[in-house]
Formats: sequence, structure tokens, C-alpha cells
Amino acid sequence: MSIQEVSMLKSEDSKEEKEESVMDQEELWDIYKEIKTRTGEKKWKRETEHYEMQVECLFEKMTKDGNGGFNNEMKVKMVEALREDEREI
Repeated sequence: MSIQEVSMLKSEDSKEEKEESVMDQEELWDIYKEIKTRTGEKKWKRETEHYEMQVECLFEKMTKDGNGGFNNEMKVKMVEALREDEREI
């Protein structure tokens, strides 16, 4: 094998390694984005559950005071208000 042939083989190997490296980086980036999305969804769910519990507690207190019950639409609005309130802090 001549030096020129060896040099060509090395450049082809190097090119393949770079392509694999780029693919690996893209795969890692996709995995990172997926993890970030799932983490955000879990955080959103936890926060929503937290706010819903606060709203339930408020409803119980209001019902005990004789203010009557509220429908789900009002409950959703209160959860949104609590979430917005917390963002401002």
C-alpha cells in the first residue's frame, strides 16, 4: 500500500468519525430536549395539583361560611389566578 492510499483511507475514516460525532451530538441534543420537555410537564402538573389543593381548601372554607359551592369553571379561574399571583412574586 502506498502512502497516498493510506492517506486516503485515513481521511475517509476521519470523515466518517466526524459524521458519527455530529449524529451523536444531534441525538444527545434531542434527548436533552425530550428530558427538558418531560421535566417541564411534570413541574406544570405538580404546580397545578398544588394550586388545586389550595382552591379546594378555599372552597371548603367558603362553603362552611355559607357562601355556597362553585362550579369547575370558577375553580379553574382561581387556579389560574393563583398561578399568576405566584409569578408576580
